[in-house]
Amino acid sequence: MAIEILSPHTGKYDLEDKMEVYALNGVKEYWIVEPHEKRAKGYWLEKDEYHLFTEEIGMLNSKLLKKKFKFYDFSL
Repeated sequence: MAIEILSPHTGKYDLEDKMEVYALNGVKEYWIVEPHEKRAKGYWLEKDEYHLFTEEIGMLNSKLLKKKFKFYDFSL
């Protein structure tokens, strides 16, 4: 499992290049987290390709770990 936290400077790299490297290395579950929107997109590896299986607001719901992880706002 890999989780990438996007930043404005590395977003393209995280969404394209790293995703390809993770797929080639057999990482079954890959998450992209957009922290400012509290959005998370979960991808599942099937036949060497990632497929979006969920898009969540405020949480990750891992297929691999069978567990939910909630985001907390520490900016208060």
